[in-house]
Amino acid sequence: SSVFLYVDSILTFVMAVPKCSAHQERKDLDQKIREILAEREVKPIETEGYVNVSRGPDYEKYTLKKVQETYQDSKEWKKMQSFSCIPNFEKKDVDLKYQEKLICKKHDELLHSNNDDIAIAEKEIQKDPDFKRFESILTNETELVLKEHIVEAMSGTPGLLLRSVHTDKVASQSKMGNHSALSDLGIEIPPYNCKNAEKCAGNNHKDLCYRSENDFILLYVEGNNLCIRFVEVKRPNTTPWAKQEKKPGEKMTKYCLTQLEKGVKFMLSLIPDIPSSNLDIKAFSAFPETSCANLFCQACQPSIISKEDVEQMKSDSTYLREKLSISQDIESPSSSGLGLLLAAASRLVGKSSLLHT
Repeated sequence: SSVFLYVDSILTFVMAVPKCSAHQERKDLDQKIREILAEREVKPIETEGYVNVSRGPDYEKYTLKKVQETYQDSKEWKKMQSFSCIPNFEKKDVDLKYQEKLICKKHDELLHSNNDDIAIAEKEIQKDPDFKRFESILTNETELVLKEHIVEAMSGTPGLLLRSVHTDKVASQSKMGNHSALSDLGIEIPPYNCKNAEKCAGNNHKDLCYRSENDFILLYVEGNNLCIRFVEVKRPNTTPWAKQEKKPGEKMTKYCLTQLEKGVKFMLSLIPDIPSSNLDIKAFSAFPETSCANLFCQACQPSIISKEDVEQMKSDSTYLREKLSISQDIESPSSSGLGLLLAAASRLVGKSSLLHT
């Protein structure tokens, strides 16, 4: 009987443990980041080489060194000494409730015209342009809520939070020719989306070849180190009339991890001259509107930002730092640590970049 009790307890334990969405892929990403950092070698770059910078309707050539020096003299760099966010001001949608009312009315009309067939009405509303715009607004609002928590948690710490980072704008090839220019200087951004490597051989890639989007890249300094946190936000396509909370599917969860990997590789490609020993990198998947306790296992929860986490952030100002593996008592930045932040920031949003201009 003791054997039966033992087997029964094991079965109960197994049944209680949720199937963890994209568990292996998450483990693989963590391992891949560790391996990349361990294996990469410092690669010197040609700071006296030239890139193009925007001067109104025309372009002018700056050395990479001058791009950094110009950024160091900017108001934005001064703001970063106590933490800055780019874009700095983003307005929330004040007509959200009104738009929700219109979408619900349209859904009711679809139900009525399809004899209350819920499946058909749902399929039709998903194709509706107004509904797609509404979903885009909701996703944006979700990101802005998380952004506010990060800015509040990092206030007073030298650093920068970037939202909506379009990698092809950091080194625009079609408008400024800067992808080729940076490659010549030793900064080689990977062509994530190239569909025809043979046609694009010899540095003939188009902007689309380098296009990837990262929701949040957080940079801050601790002592001599540049710390970088990547956060990808996902929001299941829920509807106001849904009776149950929609969970992110396996495909969405895996795509989130793919975006994180691209973000890490992109950032490292911009700073090949910074040793791994001076980098602290971690990646997080965020599902701020989803209860994740039964969606991911305990081993994966530390790299997940859930609805439960967001609720805790509201009452505990220290919680987000803990979640992002950021010390509550950050070591004061050294001059060399600030130099690393300056180098990274000037390449991301300096005059040679079209990001958020």
